[in-house]
Amino acid sequence: ACGTPVITSNAASLPELAGAAARQIDPTDVAQLAEALTRLCTEEATRQEIIRRGFEQVEKFTWQKTAAETLQAYRQLLG
Repeated sequence: ACGTPVITSNAASLPELAGAAARQIDPTDVAQLAEALTRLCTEEATRQEIIRRGFEQVEKFTWQKTAAETLQAYRQLLG
């Protein structure tokens, strides 16, 4: 996390990855993108809240946790 508010697509696995730490928009809706950009540029409280949530969300995806979950999945597959 680098303290940058995130706008992401609401498609595929991105909502699961971003959680509440990003403003999620329809990637085909230009008006939604414009509105999200405007809000993050003009509303300090909104911007700071998304940044705060980003720092919390990134803790869920450490290399240690990823490796442990991958190992667990392999062990389950192998029985």
